[in-house]
Amino acid sequence: MKFLIIHNMLNPLGGATINILTYSQFLLRKGHKLVFILSDCSFQKNRFGKFSAGVSYYTFEDLFNNSYRSPVNLMKVGLKARLLDEIILAEKPDVAFLHAFISYYAVRRLAQRIPVVKFIHESWFNCLSGMRYSKTEGKICLIRPSIKCLWRGRKFGCLFYIDRTKMSIESIVRRITDIYLNRMILGKTVHAIAANSRFCRKELTQVLNDTAVKKIHIVYPPITVPSQNVVILKEPDEVKRILFVGRFTFMKGGDDFISALKLLSIKYQATLVGDGPERARLERMVCKEGLTSQVKFTGWVDHKSLSSLYKSHDLLVVPSLWPEFFGAVGPQAGIYGKPVVAYDVGAISEWLLDDKTGYLANPHDPKDLARKMELCLSDAKKLMEMGETARQFIKTSFSTDAHYESLLTLVKIAKDNFQAKN
Repeated sequence: MKFLIIHNMLNPLGGATINILTYSQFLLRKGHKLVFILSDCSFQKNRFGKFSAGVSYYTFEDLFNNSYRSPVNLMKVGLKARLLDEIILAEKPDVAFLHAFISYYAVRRLAQRIPVVKFIHESWFNCLSGMRYSKTEGKICLIRPSIKCLWRGRKFGCLFYIDRTKMSIESIVRRITDIYLNRMILGKTVHAIAANSRFCRKELTQVLNDTAVKKIHIVYPPITVPSQNVVILKEPDEVKRILFVGRFTFMKGGDDFISALKLLSIKYQATLVGDGPERARLERMVCKEGLTSQVKFTGWVDHKSLSSLYKSHDLLVVPSLWPEFFGAVGPQAGIYGKPVVAYDVGAISEWLLDDKTGYLANPHDPKDLARKMELCLSDAKKLMEMGETARQFIKTSFSTDAHYESLLTLVKIAKDNFQAKN
């Protein structure tokens, strides 16, 4: 089978892109062929390593240009659709997978040619800020998304970016347009919708009509299962090793993590992996709390180094404040036999079984987070049992094999719906 994959850029720092790269490698090993349409192919080819034979790349920057202020760009709508047609005729793919792509007219044309599946990884389809989090109230937004968010946003502090800067009027207008284009694509054009969790599906049902909701199917992100001899469960040392992995933005809860570390009574060493706009402030916070001898920042690391960190640590902590649509770092640690302590937000409870593979803590509560971390680390036997339970659960439920079966089912559904419409 030949898959057409449309995404803006294969930069492997984003969760969605890592999912794409993971399932792409697996599809190739299964003998399938891939066609990528990207805004920029250079990063994928030069820095992340080339795929094997059976892959075609097309750089189509204009296809991802959704500037509504530019008359020239609006005039190119027909040209984009025709160029997309030429790629379809040349490559003859069996199905299209759409990720970060919201050109409505191009998608409509594409859906007339082949079955189309739209993948949803986050809340950009229904939230102005894309975070579903109230900055002023310090809690997750539970309001049904609508045009009313325009004036609610000022009260709840929603009209800001992840780096805390305010959104401009132009950005707000563009985001509103993007949201409605996304809903039109999901409701009127594509043949199947892949939600990456039950929580994601629930969010989609709030904004889509009944016809579109019937097209939603849950496809969990793939987690690569290492060989058995790579995963060696060992008795934890007296000094417990605690890991945080993620982008340093306030939504990932770095402040809460450091505050929780300050409350621990056990001996520990903590490692924070990642980078972002909040790093300097978090480093200052560590100094202020007197934790410099116990806390280390590594910056971003490659996949091999991250795997080594999972293996060498006893516990992963995921203190996200916003509702994670999946939160892949948890299952990634679990596949190496490591328990997780995390705030109970979004889809996290779908892969973290409370008191079995780790502990769920009350959202935005560093005291409860510290209590659950200590509860997990204070019993060496239970820590190992939780790690093994996590490894087996992730292997069974979220492996690349499980993901592949879900993709094949989704492709069949998309093909059936395509034939029914044509």
